[in-house]
Amino acid sequence: MRKTLIYSFLFIFTFIFIFWHYFHHLTFNDFKKIIYQNFESVSDDKKFKVVKIKFINTKNIEIDRLNNLVKNYNNKNIFDINFKEMGEELLKINEIKSVKINFNMEGEIKISIEEKKPFFIWKYENFQKVLSVEGEILNFNESKNKNLINLYGLGAQKKIGNFYQIVRKNKQFENIIKSIEYIENYRWDIVLENNTLVKLSKKNYEKNLETLDKFLSSKELFNKTHKMIDFRVDNRISFY
Repeated sequence: MRKTLIYSFLFIFTFIFIFWHYFHHLTFNDFKKIIYQNFESVSDDKKFKVVKIKFINTKNIEIDRLNNLVKNYNNKNIFDINFKEMGEELLKINEIKSVKINFNMEGEIKISIEEKKPFFIWKYENFQKVLSVEGEILNFNESKNKNLINLYGLGAQKKIGNFYQIVRKNKQFENIIKSIEYIENYRWDIVLENNTLVKLSKKNYEKNLETLDKFLSSKELFNKTHKMIDFRVDNRISFY
């Protein structure tokens, strides 16, 4: 260990001596000019020009939409690009959750996109939209997201975020939901995978969902066939 330190010290000392012997006649400004000229010749080399921008992990966002946003970076020098600004520009797309940018000296930029997750298909009258679990409208192709939970009702997209947070507390129940409907701007109906209709009460739907989750745990409820379970009357459950 001691010998290694001695040899290292001698190497550094020798390098400094040779460096000073060669450059001691130069002024500080001359030295800066040499560094700048060498850096400039390297940075102007073609291999540092952007020749390809590649997006990865995209599922729903159209590649053309992304390419149009970064096309001005093509043929630019890697050292002239502000990658923080590039990321911020991409994050202006509402459907993007996060961005990770990597590049190499051959001029290829790889951009990994984390998209917001589609969760609901909101259907109202003659239109339908893809929503996140928070109820945010996502500009995704509905045909690529056919297996999402259907959501119905005027204003449902504004209320579903808070409502579904409560649904998620009851994991067994959440896993068998087929569709959700916001009824008359004040309460919810849920259709299960076995087509059972669950009508929740206006004020106590959190307690309703806990009760259903207990039924699922005991398997008493779902061993029987019910077309409808009605919680609309307080402190009472009706089966049909």
